[in-house]
Amino acid sequence: MVMVDSAGTSGDGNGGSGGPSGDGNGGSGGASGDERPDRPEVKLMNVTSRSALFQWYDVFSGNLNVTLYTVFYTSIEGNLTVNITDDRHQYRFINLFPATLYTFYATATNCIGTSEPAVIKRVTEEDVPMPPRNVNASAVSSTSIRVTWSVPQRTNGKLTWYKVYYWPTNTSDSEQVMETSGDNTNAVIRYLHPYTNYSMQVQAATAKGPGDRSEVVGPVRTFEDAPSAPRNVSICNITAHAFTVTWLDPAISNGILNNFLVGVQLAENGDKIRNTTLPIGEIKRRDGYSYRVEGLLAYTNYSVQIIAVTSEPGNASTPLPDVPTM
Repeated sequence: MVMVDSAGTSGDGNGGSGGPSGDGNGGSGGASGDERPDRPEVKLMNVTSRSALFQWYDVFSGNLNVTLYTVFYTSIEGNLTVNITDDRHQYRFINLFPATLYTFYATATNCIGTSEPAVIKRVTEEDVPMPPRNVNASAVSSTSIRVTWSVPQRTNGKLTWYKVYYWPTNTSDSEQVMETSGDNTNAVIRYLHPYTNYSMQVQAATAKGPGDRSEVVGPVRTFEDAPSAPRNVSICNITAHAFTVTWLDPAISNGILNNFLVGVQLAENGDKIRNTTLPIGEIKRRDGYSYRVEGLLAYTNYSVQIIAVTSEPGNASTPLPDVPTM
């Protein structure tokens, strides 16, 4: 027969403490030479991350039948006591916690009394960790995002590494991975695309392998950056004192385009005669952008460049030299 008693309080982890000990009484009614048992010999077998087989052997029964074996453990996670009244000499403890120090005890009892406890200590094996907690992410530049997290609720051993998985949100692009040591709880992902949404997960590992990933965090968008140069810049409708400039959006905007800067200079000596900032709404056409440059000198060659602007000014278009007025 087996009777189990468990307690949620934690043991102190010291061999021999926290458990029953022999009462030291000779008892009454015993024949001359009868006494309480000696402490059993004990050993642990097949210790895993979640279970351990505890075995014990009689040394001296006190010249009487042993009527009760009590086996129990203490740990920081709690205590468990099992009373065994049959003649078995082993008990498998299950539902243990990985990478945890357990102190196992065994006592033998006859009609005279109870032995001193036999004690053996063992740390259970490691297991894979639980997912990292409290994962957060925020952009720190146009090409980098900082990710922070807390250690798993149960590490189940010494953490060897964390991996941060990240990918552009709502795209078919494959995920990428960066690795950092098990001592870190933050990482900066670099070389990202400007003004792009990213999603990410964090995973921890012990020597036993990686655990489950955290919940997906995101989307987190990187900051804006300077756009590339406007495309297909051309001149049309040239008169003696004006011409029209047309162009298309940059191939890479790197953010929200706010305006364009149109620069006009004399082709002969490069002197700038006009820089005009143009809000998008004033120059947007169905098939691109158009701006009429007026107030020019007749029979004069001009050079034109266009710059797109987000929160940062971008690259200038290739100059259109020698645009002559008529």
